Amino acid sequence: MDELVWKYRISDKSDVASETRPQEDAEGNSYFGTHHGFVISLSSSGEERWKFNTGSRKIFSTPLLIGDVVICVGSDAHVFALHTKDGTPTWSTKLDERVITGNAFLDSILYWVNILLYPYKWHQRKITFCWATPVVRDGKLYLPSRGRGLFVLDVATGALQKTIWLGYPSNHQSSPAKVGGTIFVISQRGRVYAIGENDTVRWSRKIFHRGSAVGGIGSDATSVYVSSFLTKDRGTLARLNLNGECIWERSFDSGFRGTPIEYTDSSIVLYGSNGNLLEIAKKDGVIVRKLALYDYSGYGQWSIPLLHEGLLYVSTIISSDVGAVVIVNRDFSVLREIRAGKVLGTPMISKGRIYFSSWDGYFRCYTLSQ
Repeated sequence: MDELVWKYRISDKSDVASETRPQEDAEGNSYFGTHHGFVISLSSSGEERWKFNTGSRKIFSTPLLIGDVVICVGSDAHVFALHTKDGTPTWSTKLDERVITGNAFLDSILYWVNILLYPYKWHQRKITFCWATPVVRDGKLYLPSRGRGLFVLDVATGALQKTIWLGYPSNHQSSPAKVGGTIFVISQRGRVYAIGENDTVRWSRKIFHRGSAVGGIGSDATSVYVSSFLTKDRGTLARLNLNGECIWERSFDSGFRGTPIEYTDSSIVLYGSNGNLLEIAKKDGVIVRKLALYDYSGYGQWSIPLLHEGLLYVSTIISSDVGAVVIVNRDFSVLREIRAGKVLGTPMISKGRIYFSSWDGYFRCYTLSQ
């Protein structure tokens, strides 16, 4: 059995948890964001080192550890670089909701058009809203946003260097991927953009022609894999080579909110919103194996599986107040579960221990059984 080592109370409110994947530094300290806008650092023994209030309503973005700073993004698109030692900010940048295309005249028109079109949707009308986790390339941070395009910031100072327009509707939620020197990002309407080293668009390709592409974009050394969520029981997945040529596109009886991950040399895996864990062949997009886990009747599942030493660790919702990290064998059978409150974020595994948060308000550490 997996044994509980310690648990840390995030908040007295049961719905205050973390959907971000924890990050760990060389000393074994962990870092994660929460649903009440805090970034928290714990020691390896579960003691609170520091807690920083970003002022955001929620944090969906996974923190990035870069040297002695941790970069975190609030849901209101307020970006912070915090000292890992004590959580004090080295810089912070509030991304301007009026910056859209970079052209001041066009930005002004689009801003007021957005207000007229979405008078009751505050997150589309006024505030740049971020769910995505940024990637770093050559000292620059690349961050998509709901309400705008792809922001490019200087990692050292937080200065906004460029905004790359990704089109309307502009609720771009998916985290970008980096392969070699190229950044890949997907817009809400399913257009994939390849951003070259000079921060210009190398190519773009329309993949999905129906619904909103609010899934994820994964990669291996030669391809990118783009998933979409149309409904809970309907989604698509496409494979593109690095030059933008579509190798295949398939429809599935699962909607995908999470990112595909490489599973074997010949397959990828992703978790459907209706609780189906799918292994899919890279060659042609055909389902190799399917494992039905938990079909939650609410919002569905949207976690990203973690592959560790041949096993898959899948965060899942079972009911309104129960969830688990399900551990899956290579033969796609369930090995065991670690149950807690609803579990949404991808766990972290380090030195024989697993760390994750659940919606009962706790962050937990377990020793994994052999």
